[in-house]
Amino acid sequence: LFVGRPGWRKNIELLIGAFKILTDKRNDVALFLHMDFYDPCAEFNIFKLLYSYGIPRELICRFVGFKWHTGIPKQMMSLLYNVADIYISTHGGEGFGLPAAEAMATEVPGVMTNCTTTPEFYQDEDGEWVRGFGANVSKQIKDHNVMRPFVDINDFVEKVETLLDDESLRKEMGKKGRAWVVKNASIPVITRKWKRLFKKIDVNKARII
Repeated sequence: LFVGRPGWRKNIELLIGAFKILTDKRNDVALFLHMDFYDPCAEFNIFKLLYSYGIPRELICRFVGFKWHTGIPKQMMSLLYNVADIYISTHGGEGFGLPAAEAMATEVPGVMTNCTTTPEFYQDEDGEWVRGFGANVSKQIKDHNVMRPFVDINDFVEKVETLLDDESLRKEMGKKGRAWVVKNASIPVITRKWKRLFKKIDVNKARII
């Protein structure tokens, strides 16, 4: 499962390339791309990208007619996460990574590029991967005036297969992931943090921008 818009920072071409490697090696995988294939922010034509890799249409799942600016009911979103085995993302950097946190809340472990917020989500205080895996970065280039990491596809695929082939590991990481979200990123926790922040603001000096 991947959830997100197909902008340049998501490196969708690498995600689909990794899935192609998986389908060449095994016949027990399908990829749900929860995105608008006609999204104006897409760096590539998603249909042409899938065709160029020769990925069978029946292995790609999506909500036909979904539009990036409308969304879907939260009950449907919850169902989507709950039927997934693994959340995957070849992103080139996340400010936070809400879909990954949502997946963790439903006890779904993931594999993402090991950069920006991925270690915070998936590693413990000792740097061990306990709630998911971070795949190595193979190279970085300057793009849109920022450094854009590219995941090592082979390492990414290897870590995805590790989770696919070990149900007990998926369950263990999933439970730890949910516990982390409840403790660090649940609505009550975030609400308390905002309240503490607002209480520190001097209303006589604050300026609205």
